[in-house]
Amino acid sequence: MQISPKNVKKSRRARSRGLGGARIGSMLMSGLTLFMLLIMAVGGVAAYFLYQNGRSLNAISEQNMQAKQVLLMSNHMLHARVSLLVAARYQQEASASADAAVKQKAADMLGDATKMLDAVKKSFTDFRKNLPEDSDARRLSVKLISTYRPYLDDGIDPMVQALKDQDYATFYYVNNQFGIERSKTFEKAIDAYSAYIEKQQAAAYAVAVVKFRQALMAIGAGVLIGLLLMIAARIIFGRLVIKPLVQAGGHFDRIAGGDLTERIEVKTRNEIGVLYES
Repeated sequence: MQISPKNVKKSRRARSRGLGGARIGSMLMSGLTLFMLLIMAVGGVAAYFLYQNGRSLNAISEQNMQAKQVLLMSNHMLHARVSLLVAARYQQEASASADAAVKQKAADMLGDATKMLDAVKKSFTDFRKNLPEDSDARRLSVKLISTYRPYLDDGIDPMVQALKDQDYATFYYVNNQFGIERSKTFEKAIDAYSAYIEKQQAAAYAVAVVKFRQALMAIGAGVLIGLLLMIAARIIFGRLVIKPLVQAGGHFDRIAGGDLTERIEVKTRNEIGVLYES
């Protein structure tokens, strides 16, 4: 039975389909493209998680600054109040003994308290200008502000003025009736705000740890896929390129030795198949 040329072309097309008919250059470009896409994907995932971690670290840094500012306000306010109490005692001793050295100590303590209060007022102004955007943090900030003003206006400032006027009865009355109570309320607001900031920092750190682990998993998956692609490329090129070239070398050796009896079967239509057909 004679096979028509048309049927021969169809059978050749059928054999040329799939990887056996792909050109070596095309396979190389496909493999390089896959590796390039893999590198881009891994790089994109790493950049995304790096950006997320950067945001978490920025949030932690801002919260640290706010917590530090609030704690400084609390420490300076406490320092100022203690300095006022010590200054009052020195003033009373100086009035009783007419000791210039003790009087100077009282003036120094009062000046120290005034400096601390100026630092508190500056920190408070900066704090009000940079209120957090989070609703809970803003609520706690407003509560802190609402406890600061009465503490300063009803407690600290009248005590300073009473010391300047050497009105010790008013000084101790204001301290006992307003200063102590306002101080406790202010400290409670400070503690509530600090506790919230610590909670937010712990949450942000936990998120950063999760994102970091996800980034490691994504990079590990990319490395694994890359290894699988390398193995697949080695197998494919071994079967479609290396093995046919080794067989071609054997055929050429037989032809060079004058052995033309063995038939060469062309299985591919790529560069190796063209080499066999020639």
